[in-house]
Amino acid sequence: MGLKSVNHTSFTVAGVVAAAEWYRDMLGFEIVSDARRPRDFCEAVTGIPGAEMRIIYLKAAGYSLELIQYTGGAGVRVDTATNNSGSAHLCFNVEGLPGMYDALRRKGVRFFGAPVEIPEGPNKGGLVVYFDDLEGNTIEFIEVPEK
Repeated sequence: MGLKSVNHTSFTVAGVVAAAEWYRDMLGFEIVSDARRPRDFCEAVTGIPGAEMRIIYLKAAGYSLELIQYTGGAGVRVDTATNNSGSAHLCFNVEGLPGMYDALRRKGVRFFGAPVEIPEGPNKGGLVVYFDDLEGNTIEFIEVPEK
């Protein structure tokens, strides 16, 4: 009994197909499945009247990402700025961060700033950068220092 492992992380998005294509084209994710969930199931799971979903699962680097679009019972867009309570972000360990940064910038990815060296903590001496996905969710890349 208890926690066993992580299954996935999820973002609710306005356009699930465009969001999935962004993760595929920009970050190299593979689209694993694309399915709709019926109203009775969605209402039971979420407690949201009229909820219906289209869900796309993606995978990269042994990590699963779920993107959900509410096709029924949709809510409002929230401000996911990193300094707002309740916001979240994904962080990936990467190799060759400066080159990845340059390549993604050329593709139109909006970074919050250039990669910077981490001054303290377990990743001290590594590089870090934040950027937005297509829907404004924050993604972080860390290139950990060699030990």
